[in-house]
Amino acid sequence: MKERRGRACAAGGTRKGRSPKLDKEVEEDLIAENQRLRMEIDYLKN
Repeated sequence: MKERRGRACAAGGTRKGRSPKLDKEVEEDLIAENQRLRMEIDYLKN
């Protein structure tokens, strides 16, 4: 069995990376939640 190293070729079939664009509303909700969680982490550090 060959040892595989490095990147897979583009024609490999499985494609990694960014998924298709999310709905604008979902994206805004995720950004807001991310910001809230970062603020909570900063608060808990102090």
